Amino acid sequence: VSKELHEKNVGFDCFEKTESVGGIWVFSEEKGRTSVWKGLHQNSPKGNYSFRDFPMSDAFPEFPNADHVTDYLNDYVDEYVFVLKFFF
Repeated sequence: VSKELHEKNVGFDCFEKTESVGGIWVFSEEKGRTSVWKGLHQNSPKGNYSFRDFPMSDAFPEFPNADHVTDYLNDYVDEYVFVLKFFF
């Protein structure tokens, strides 16, 4: 949704409770915070998880781990230059 709003010049802000883009995909041992566990891999192929206009890297395995997903989400935000709309 953020990308679509950004491309249509509609003002918006994104609020992220954690310190970076990725939400629960960013591993944390912080008490009371929900996150992935170490070693988690997606249970669906990367093609099913990718945004239609921004495929996951060919360098990623077919079932990416949480670090791959976090990298992918950060790359997506960087590619479309709307990271400045995020408040952490």
